[in-house]
Amino acid sequence: MKKISINTSNFGYPMPIVLIGTEVQEKPNFMTAAWMTHVNLEPSMLAVCLSRDHFTSGGIRENKTFSVNFPYTSLAIKTDFCGMNSGKETDKSTLFTVFHGKLKNVPLIEECPLCVGCTVSNIYSVAGDMLLIGEVVEAYSEEKYLTQGSPDVKKMNLLIFTMPDNRYWSLGEYVGQAWEMGKTLPKEG
Repeated sequence: MKKISINTSNFGYPMPIVLIGTEVQEKPNFMTAAWMTHVNLEPSMLAVCLSRDHFTSGGIRENKTFSVNFPYTSLAIKTDFCGMNSGKETDKSTLFTVFHGKLKNVPLIEECPLCVGCTVSNIYSVAGDMLLIGEVVEAYSEEKYLTQGSPDVKKMNLLIFTMPDNRYWSLGEYVGQAWEMGKTLPKEG
């Protein structure tokens, strides 16, 4: 099979879609983001890249806290709406049922199967955007989304995003157990 060169910017990498929340002008505000990943286990940390000009970004810089809410596929329309409309012009504070955990100024979305509250550890400038490193201080789910006490991505039916086609997807089928499947191959050769 011959490999061909493709665009380095938009190569269709699947990403979880999340709703980033913070309080702005004393109201909950949410924006859609796809540039998010787990970057450390202990302490648990996430990285999120956002435009520094977003309404939500200003609230995060002011509060030094934010939430990451993982929507399931049934929330695709509301999630897309949050990505298309700025909190500068649209009040998104009543779009979801909001609850607060330990971090009192961090709005979490009750309808999302997984919600985490973070404190800002670092903010870096990346090509004019801001890369947030957040320490996860709290995490919430429901029993129906857990297997043996841990979040189960199949049960949560999370929303996935791809570029450059700008499509939403659901997660596929289970393939096998990490750090187990590879044991079937010989170590030499």
